[in-house]
Parts: sequence; C-alpha cells; structure tokens
Amino acid sequence: MATVTVEIDREVITEAAQMVGYWNSEEVLNRINMGEGFTLAALFDALHEHDTADHIIREVWEGETEGDRDPLPWANGHGSRLSDEEYRARAEDLAHNEGAERFHFAPRRSWED
Repeated sequence: MATVTVEIDREVITEAAQMVGYWNSEEVLNRINMGEGFTLAALFDALHEHDTADHIIREVWEGETEGDRDPLPWANGHGSRLSDEEYRARAEDLAHNEGAERFHFAPRRSWED
C-alpha cells in the first residue's frame, strides 16, 4: 500500500467526523456492507479519528439483517474467536496476553474471512 501525504485542515476532519457520528444503523450506515464499513473506518483511523472509526464499524454491523450479520463479532484479546473452552485449554499458550482486554468488537468484513 502506497503512502500518500495530503494536507487537510483539522477543522474539516473534525467536522466530517462529527457528521459521521450522527449516522446510525437505521440511516446511512445500514446501506453499506462490512467491507465498505472497514474501508471508511480505515480512512477515519488514518485521520486520527479513532472513535469515529469504531462508531462506523459498530453501526454498520448493527444495520445488517440477522441473516447477514456476523453472529460472533467479538474476538478475544489476541484476535481469535475461540470458545471459552478452547480459550481455557490454551491458557498457557495465551499467557503472554495477560492484562489485555478479553474481547474486542471485531466483526468479519465478509463471511470468507
């Protein structure tokens, strides 16, 4: 991926982030899929608007129908989707992750992921 440097006034970024912050799963963000949501979120992450990026991912996920929605959007602290039993069985292997938040909201971009 190439890095592109662009100058954007902080004021414009803040205004865009506030605008997106008002979008929710019942409006704009129910019309894009998870892959598109991750792309838009990555843009705001790159602009250092991390809360906006998190908002986009959560609301896009909320906007999907239950048949299309990732039923397990929570990944544990090391990024996998292990069951509690699997997690306990691998506790020694995962000891390096002590102190990390146990589960993160991390829906898949698509069912192929």
